[in-house]
Amino acid sequence: MDATAFVAWVASRHDDIDPDWVADANPTLVAGDLARSLRASIDAGDRGAVARGFETLRTAWLDGDDRVENTIVISCLSRVNFTDGKVPRAWARDLLPPVLRIELDNYEAQQG
Repeated sequence: MDATAFVAWVASRHDDIDPDWVADANPTLVAGDLARSLRASIDAGDRGAVARGFETLRTAWLDGDDRVENTIVISCLSRVNFTDGKVPRAWARDLLPPVLRIELDNYEAQQG
């Protein structure tokens, strides 16, 4: 899966992604939009929506090229902000598929 296919995949599974960013095939903005959607679902306690979002990302990760993997971690998962303390979000991190949790942990460790 390349960046264009990633955009199409996310848009096909999540109807709250900005259509302009989909039309532009911009994976960074689409991933950021998915991060905002995930945060809203987490804040609302919607475990089903969170699990669906994480499954979308897991599939893209497993099928994606290096650019897609980078986009998933940096433009989406790191922006969910599981630990900002404003709203309890730590519970959602436990729903992350193991491959994504490992990658997010590695990214956060590199950031210090």
